[in-house]
Amino acid sequence: VFGQLSRMRSLLRDVAELNGASDTDIEADAALADRVERLLEMLAVFGAPPQLPSARAPVRLDGVAELIAAVEGALPARVDDARAAVRERGHIEYMGLQELYVVGEVVWTTTLGGLGGVPTVLRVVDARYERSRSLFGTVKYHFRLVLETVVALGGAFVGVSFETVVPDWIGGREVGDLDFRPVRSAGADALPAQVPA
Repeated sequence: VFGQLSRMRSLLRDVAELNGASDTDIEADAALADRVERLLEMLAVFGAPPQLPSARAPVRLDGVAELIAAVEGALPARVDDARAAVRERGHIEYMGLQELYVVGEVVWTTTLGGLGGVPTVLRVVDARYERSRSLFGTVKYHFRLVLETVVALGGAFVGVSFETVVPDWIGGREVGDLDFRPVRSAGADALPAQVPA
């Protein structure tokens, strides 16, 4: 469950926003409409009908907030240390990445292949740990990020998303040394001139 904290937090934020928005608000805001569409797709996976009722009863996710609090309470040092690293732009442990890569946040990189080091801004669509076990029984975690950006293609702008696995490491790493750096934690002085703070 720890590996899904970012997803659960995002789900709660999106449900709160959906419950607080009118149909007119959703139709007028393309970003909100996109988030609502993704939320409804996710709810459909759980068996909820993928529709916006006209006399909207609020969407309820009983127990999710309590589950998040219980997981954070069981691992307070891991969560608190990661949050401090994000705040202070310090060293972050591998198992703290979901505190750094928050769903909906904007990150930037110069490491995308084929772009020759051009700074690229992306939005975090999903962030999670997946657990695997080797043939010898060793448990290993893989941090998966789904990112999206907008590119010009044939005179139009198209949204492009992709998934990447952040390679694991032992000990701490500087947030500024990671391939994908959140804009909110970078500070204006750490961003290339082409990336707005």
